[in-house]
Amino acid sequence: MSDDSINNEQILSPLQKIRENKNIDEIAGLILNIISLTGLTVDEVASINYYIMKETLNAKHNKEFMKEKLSINVTQLGPEGIFQVQRALLSTYHEKIK
Repeated sequence: MSDDSINNEQILSPLQKIRENKNIDEIAGLILNIISLTGLTVDEVASINYYIMKETLNAKHNKEFMKEKLSINVTQLGPEGIFQVQRALLSTYHEKIK
């Protein structure tokens, strides 16, 4: 391992701090750094955003919540349906933090 290499502690310590605080700005900053470091294009970022939302909605606990509380079967949602759910969740979150 070279002196320039990042060790696991250097990566895990900030991630643990972010997890404990759930600071959305810090999380977004970390993701933006990854996007910048990897040179992702706008369409690649859009694809990743969609993938993250799709996978998050399909996590067992979220899938059950959406089905029980909102009568939405997330396994049947296509891209437009996932965007609509994301739009609604974002609007709710935005109102909560005002």
